[in-house]
This record gives sequence, structure tokens and C-alpha cells, in this order.
Amino acid sequence: MSVFQIYSFVIVPLVTIGNLLLALWTFAWHKKESRHQALASLLKKMMYTVQLTIEARRALGTAMELERSFSQSEKHSQALQRADCERRHYEETVANACKAFREMELELVTTGFRFPDKIRKSLNTAAKQLADFGHLVQDRRCDAADIKNGELADTYKAIMRQARGWRLTDPFEAWRRNRKKKGPDDDTSLKASEFDIDSERMDLIDHLIWKRMTAQSGQAFAVHPPRVIVDDPAVRERDSVIDELRNERFKVVFQDGTTELLGLAEFVFFTYQLIFLQVQMADIEKKLQKGDFGPAEVQLTFQVSIPELMRPELVKAVLSKVDFSSVPVDEQASAPN
Repeated sequence: MSVFQIYSFVIVPLVTIGNLLLALWTFAWHKKESRHQALASLLKKMMYTVQLTIEARRALGTAMELERSFSQSEKHSQALQRADCERRHYEETVANACKAFREMELELVTTGFRFPDKIRKSLNTAAKQLADFGHLVQDRRCDAADIKNGELADTYKAIMRQARGWRLTDPFEAWRRNRKKKGPDDDTSLKASEFDIDSERMDLIDHLIWKRMTAQSGQAFAVHPPRVIVDDPAVRERDSVIDELRNERFKVVFQDGTTELLGLAEFVFFTYQLIFLQVQMADIEKKLQKGDFGPAEVQLTFQVSIPELMRPELVKAVLSKVDFSSVPVDEQASAPN
């Protein structure tokens, strides 16, 4: 067979087949990329609507919490002003969320035909859940709205799993992610004491104390106790107080809208530090009044052992200093009719 025959009957057909396969692969790739971009654009608008709705839910919850925690008195004027501000923010955010939802819904209608049936069905489900989430927030049914938001999050994760195959992935990605197994030395669940507070929660408590001693120093704050204290106030005086309140939560509410749920050890530590700081500040103020001192910088430092603090005698003493709200932490504010 001559060189010309080899070129004509072997090389040319192979090159032609190769070009055809490359063209087909390129077409399929661009088709997937086009669908991927359309899905990304739609999900971006959907998540923007979700974020607005969540912010509206937060503003509504903060306003209701403040109105529930503080009475209509001049003493609590900051809390009431904050509640009014949050309600105005809630109304504005709801209006923006409705507009964003209509835009997202329009894009879903105009581009939904480009997606496979499975993903299109999931997108329609997510859109319905998002609409229900928004309606519940508008109806001020906060608990039901939180549940619907959880359902929407599950649907979103399912969509992401379904669309995962539309992009090129590293074949070793899952292997690398799961390669490292947790060994016995990695177990951090065992602590020196069951009442130890990790560094993240300690920073949060320090921030609450700093806010109380600075921006909120002249304002009263509310503490919603667990229901067991509301039903049986004498529990604070019993030697079994730690065992009875071990798994309970306390909610601290500042007039600027800051709220935080604290466990027993966290709340005792928070209250103990406030008492200590108030005593030290009063002592410093007396000393300054007795002498002629110029401007001075005062630093207060102290160390406390959480296990030592969590003794029945100290816990009873700390809890006795707190003027708890009559509304328990597990009682939700009912929406107005």
C-alpha cells in the first residue's frame, strides 16, 4: 500500500472522526455550561430573596422580643424606640423581599424549560416553600416560618447535589475530603469539667459584659428564666439547684435588641462578672471621691475557675441577685390578630 493510499484511507478518516467527536463534545459542554449559568443565576436570585426574608424574620422577632421583655415606661424608652425601628425595618425588608421573589419567579418561568425534569421539579418545590416562608413571616407566625425555612434549606441542598454532575469535578475530591479519619486524639468532647466554657462562647460572654458596661450601662436589661424557675422560684434556694437547672437555658435581652441564650454555667459566669465589676467600680468611685486625682486609666483583671464557681452555694447566691422576668424563655410572643 502506497503512502498516498495510507493517507487517503487511514489518516484522513481518523482526523475527520476526531474532529467530529471534538465538535460533539464541545456542543455538549457548552449546553451544560449554558444550563449551569442559568441555574446559577436563578439560585442567586432565590437566595437573595431568602436572605431578605430571613432578615425580615429577624427584625420582627427582635421587635416582638423587646416588646415582650420591656414595659411601656420611660425607663425602657431605648428598648421601645429600638422595637419601633425594627418594625419599620421589617416592613421595608418584606416589601423588598416581595419584589425580589417576583423577579425570581419570572426567571423560573422563562428558563425552567432548560433544566432536567428532576431539577425543575425541585426548583418549583423550592419556589413554593419560599413563598410559604414569606407568607408566614408576613403573618408574623415566627415558629412556623422557621420550620418552613428549614424545609427550604433541605430542598436547596438537594438541588445542589443534583446539579453537581454538571461541572467537571476532581475525581479525588471526595477521597481527599474523607481521607482523614478522626483518631482517638482528635476527640474533644471530653473536657476537664462538664461546666467548662469553650473560647468561642467565652468571647461571646465577654462581649455581652462589655456591652452592658459601656453602651448599655444606663439601661435595664431583661432575663427570661427557664420555666422551672417561673413555676417554682424556690428552686434557686435549694442545694439541688445545679442538678435541677443543669440543662436549662436563660435568655438575656438588651434594649438595643441584642439577645442571647446562655446555659446555666454561662449565665452564672456572666452574672458573677457583672456583680464583681459593679462592686469594683463602686469601690474605685469612692476612692476617687476621697482624693484629688486627675485623669487616670483604670484596669480591672481577675481570674475565676468555672468548676469553683459552679458550687451550689455560689450558684444560689448569684441567682438570688437576679430579678428575673415573669415570662419564661420557652414562651413565645403570640402574633397580634
